[in-house]
Amino acid sequence: MQMVMNQAVKATIGIPEYQDEKTLIIEFPGKNKLFTYAPPKEKGKKYSRSFQKILNKSSLLRTEGTGEFYLGIHNMFESEWFENLDSELLEYVKPEQIITPLYCNSDVWLFHPKEKNQFGEPVIYFFAHDGGGECTDPEEVNAGALFLKLIAEAWGIKIEMPIHTKNKNDAITEEWWNNLDSELKEAVENEPYVSDTDSLSKKIQLVEHLYVNENSKIKSLESISKFVNLSSFDCDAPHITDISTISSWKKLSYLRISSKKVKDFSPLKNVIKLKKLILNDTKINDLSPLTSLSNLNRLELEGTLITDLQPLAKLKNLEYLQISGTSVKNIEPIISLGQLRTLKIQGTHVKDISRLKELKYLSDLDISDTKIDSFDVLKSLPRLTKFYANNTSLPNLESFMGSKSIARVHCKGTLISKKEIEGFKKSIKPRKDLGLEIDCDFFEYHSD
Repeated sequence: MQMVMNQAVKATIGIPEYQDEKTLIIEFPGKNKLFTYAPPKEKGKKYSRSFQKILNKSSLLRTEGTGEFYLGIHNMFESEWFENLDSELLEYVKPEQIITPLYCNSDVWLFHPKEKNQFGEPVIYFFAHDGGGECTDPEEVNAGALFLKLIAEAWGIKIEMPIHTKNKNDAITEEWWNNLDSELKEAVENEPYVSDTDSLSKKIQLVEHLYVNENSKIKSLESISKFVNLSSFDCDAPHITDISTISSWKKLSYLRISSKKVKDFSPLKNVIKLKKLILNDTKINDLSPLTSLSNLNRLELEGTLITDLQPLAKLKNLEYLQISGTSVKNIEPIISLGQLRTLKIQGTHVKDISRLKELKYLSDLDISDTKIDSFDVLKSLPRLTKFYANNTSLPNLESFMGSKSIARVHCKGTLISKKEIEGFKKSIKPRKDLGLEIDCDFFEYHSD
């Protein structure tokens, strides 16, 4: 691009002949001109990612002078050209579905509906209007690079196009990419650090964050094992059964898995750099693989099958623990976690929370929907800012009267009277950073 634009002699905003909208007009030697039009209001997902990026900036790039080339939504291609031709393209799509990013003098360059290049995008073929319906050799660049190459040749501008050679490993990687789940491909292309001009191998190396949505059909993480530099993996794929591949992701610091079909969680023991692990609503029932995750600071296990928290006793850096909706009865093992700031035990079988006073930094506590019968410990939690006790036998809010730290109290379905709520509200001076929020049976209150 820079080599071509360095030859420009003038740029103006004007309305070209036979047009009715303002356009950026760039003039080059030899009376050659490049016209760029405003981006389209809508862009279909049928376009490759690199082509969509072009359309984000301009709906059409058009040249005048030596060679008249069109890149973008040009509406110059007539699908009737293909209707009576014996072309392999018609094995995959109807004539009107053929996408032609480039046009020049009745000849077109089109996206092959099936084949992919080494960048994981549709291969571009040249199709001559009078060429008998067959495509020539494929181009190894995207549509934007090809457009620059063509106008440079037509205008006598010397530029060097990068040459990408393939080795055996490239071929294997390309085959793997072509067979990859479409949802995964889209996730890779959406990575901010991945460029359309990067080789496929480089793209794979650049991917650090990967999200697999619920529409993905993958059953094993083996299919994405090549993403060795992942630091964050967020997976909603419902059919995943095997997560053994995560053992090879040595840089992984964030992991979320939601599949209910995973039975073996032992590979987790090898991902020692994990800081955040979210396994809500999975079938995990044994936390022993987590004992080696000493860097873990956030752990979410809501709705899982766990009953024993003993393996967590070694996770000294843990700050956030979510075990709501589990059958856990005893929270003694986590009392040694001195850095714990958030504890969610809603809907568990826990009845005794007396030892929570040993968690000096605890600031967020949810005991809703439990059978806890003594709340004296609340007086020993001076840092508590958020407290949730809906549907419990909480008798009063004496522990928080005049508190300088409390900012949020949810106590619907408790024994607390309206009079006591009013008294509590008057005793609290809302914090500047969090304000004061009260959610009870009588009213909801939110300070500004």
